[in-house]
Amino acid sequence: MNRTLNTQISTSGIPEGLLWNDRSAMLNDHLYFCLSKSCRSLKAIRILYDEKLFEDSLTLLRSVYEAYLSMRYVSETNDQNVFDYLIMNPISLKVGALEPLESNGKIIKGKLVDTKTGKVRDHKFILPSELSKKTGYDLDNKVHQYLYNFLNNYSHTNFSTLGHFLDMTDAPEFSATSDISESPTVLILSLYLATLLLVELEKFEDLDPPDIKSVCRQVLGATELINYTINKLDLEKDDKLYLLIVERLKIALKESIKESYLNPSSSDKKRINRISPDIIPAS
Repeated sequence: MNRTLNTQISTSGIPEGLLWNDRSAMLNDHLYFCLSKSCRSLKAIRILYDEKLFEDSLTLLRSVYEAYLSMRYVSETNDQNVFDYLIMNPISLKVGALEPLESNGKIIKGKLVDTKTGKVRDHKFILPSELSKKTGYDLDNKVHQYLYNFLNNYSHTNFSTLGHFLDMTDAPEFSATSDISESPTVLILSLYLATLLLVELEKFEDLDPPDIKSVCRQVLGATELINYTINKLDLEKDDKLYLLIVERLKIALKESIKESYLNPSSSDKKRINRISPDIIPAS
């Protein structure tokens, strides 16, 4: 799945907005930036997973998740200020065209100043909680209420995660290595976010028919695997997050079929119907 994302980025991800100073094209640049950043993180997660560094994988998964939210927010919002908040202002700050406004040696929150004209403009850091409410999917906000706090526990120095850094073989002692060989949580969340990104790619990129079929089958396979793992380990019984993830993936799969793979094979139809009989519209 990550290979498919990476291939499409390499062949189509040209920063046209930045090259030709095209405002509308910069929105597409933002989408490819989020995809490229997520792909690198997913590659790193795979390396960390092989090294049994599961908690560090969760830290990177937060970055992938935030990239997904940013993509959806930019795609859905009609607020013209968002273009400045998420795209132009960060670039202008980087190159020195803008800088934080100061008064009496203190930075004034939410204000930037043009270094050439002295003109002051508003700036806003859009929190992930706000992004999750405007992705176009109600389920994204419901997932966010569970997922983001969970990932934050591992991104920050949260003492509640202490147990993951103890070796309980004999007497408890701190350890920089893990004493477990697998982490279903990291696998499920990695597949979940990669699937959402892949469906996003379908929406704004014209794929060739073989790629369309391949993408849809990858979405189907990921949904099957996540659904199987959650059921096998009975995870949804104790954690509502997994139940919400499955429901969100059903929507992603339905969109993937609707957007591209309009005539699934009979075998694929059976696989899809096992997940949910409502995904393929009755003919």
